[in-house]
Amino acid sequence: MRVRAKEDLLIRRFAALAAALGLTLMLATPALANTLHQDTPIAPDSPSFQGTEEDCAGLNLQPGQFLWHFVHTGTSSADLPSTLTATFDSGTVTVDGYVNGNSIVMYDITTTTADGNLVSASDSITNDGLLNLSHICGGPPPEVPEAPASVLLLITGGLAGLAFVGWRMRRSATVA
Repeated sequence: MRVRAKEDLLIRRFAALAAALGLTLMLATPALANTLHQDTPIAPDSPSFQGTEEDCAGLNLQPGQFLWHFVHTGTSSADLPSTLTATFDSGTVTVDGYVNGNSIVMYDITTTTADGNLVSASDSITNDGLLNLSHICGGPPPEVPEAPASVLLLITGGLAGLAFVGWRMRRSATVA
């Protein structure tokens, strides 16, 4: 019987600890609501997050570069200075926040194709607003030069000529 009493006491202590931890997390979660609101990972070419022409106008992105634009809702210039830390497949980047007249703190990060997917993001603002990935602007695809028609015609003619010579040589070898 004595062993049973010790087990019951241990179970009650564990239940009290779990309840206290749960209550603490319920109360602390709104104060810590500064992690990215969307599910990750997010690929730089994700169709759900592609910026419009208006969003991406005037950006001078090179082929293979991407601009990730984040916003933290429910903020203002009073929340500055703030920083955003984003983790990509290649590593972690930290940038400063800014306000451009919309009374919302924003962040921009430029990456390349080699940096890969967005794995996580959070900022230093602790309020009930949401940290969102607004959109991604991608650099134009690399240009692949087209071969001029005259070059293709020369290559085709050369291959046809070689085929004809091979056919003639084979034919003369079988006749003799």
